[in-house]
Amino acid sequence: MSIVLDAVLEANRKYAETFGSKSELPIPPGRKFAIVTCMDARLDPAKFAGLAEGDAQQRKDIQYLAPLPVFNADGTVK
Repeated sequence: MSIVLDAVLEANRKYAETFGSKSELPIPPGRKFAIVTCMDARLDPAKFAGLAEGDAQQRKDIQYLAPLPVFNADGTVK
């Protein structure tokens, strides 16, 4: 495997070990919020929007392909 893939898999393993009660979070976002951003790898929606796991649905759009409107009537992302 590549060095990058090994690092990603190790980070994922550590994250899964500490996930704890987050697995009990409800599937609909707790803050009833969704955020759609571009695919720019430099952007981290959770960081720039102050979100934690379970707060919001996050989608990264590629070349403005997100349908308009982006959200369903219940606030979830299409």
